[in-house]
Amino acid sequence: MKGFSADDYHAMLSNLLSNGYTILSYRQYYHRYNQDSTPLCLLRHDIDFNPESALTMIEVERDLQVCASYYFMIEAEAYNLVAPSTMTVISRLINHGFDTGLHYDNYSRYSLSSIDEQIAAFRLLTGDNNVKFVTLHRPLDHSISSHTSVVDYTGFKYFADSYGCWRFGHPLESDAFLRCRNMVINTHPEWWGTPPDVSPLFVLSDLYKNRIDAIRRWMLANCYGLGKEK
Repeated sequence: MKGFSADDYHAMLSNLLSNGYTILSYRQYYHRYNQDSTPLCLLRHDIDFNPESALTMIEVERDLQVCASYYFMIEAEAYNLVAPSTMTVISRLINHGFDTGLHYDNYSRYSLSSIDEQIAAFRLLTGDNNVKFVTLHRPLDHSISSHTSVVDYTGFKYFADSYGCWRFGHPLESDAFLRCRNMVINTHPEWWGTPPDVSPLFVLSDLYKNRIDAIRRWMLANCYGLGKEK
């Protein structure tokens, strides 16, 4: 249950459902859901390093018939938003009725655009005109946090798996869960789908190796004679 395998994720969501929680994406909550006595769990996924790792989460959520929100960076150095592999993930999310949105890094030294400009660019690049909401990669600037598109979790207990561990404790071991309080679970899919006892450092090292291998394959495919004797 405390691990980061697909089975662990399935067990966590199943446990929430069996204890009366309604699991929603942020857009479902914001637009359509009428609050009643049912406790809510909003599912959020911030894509920091590897969009393809989101596929693990998508399959679990589809199996349990719940929806989640997935937030992607435009200016990430780790992946290309419009690369075929990333667009395959985004297309699958859109086709299955999941949310996509912008994961905005205001502290990136490469950032040259505002939230509004990046939302417009995200819509144009992905073809998802329903994109409205934004999560912050490093939410330290309160003036940015108050932007109308930034998700608002007032009244929700927040849990996150940043750095490959539960920063604020495991959701199912929390007082909020025992008291059936509303919660937000924010995952970073690169940590999930891994075997038990795999360290976060190993996960990052593996992502780095795979990224280097992908760049090498792309260079070999596009630079004739690269790595070959003349």
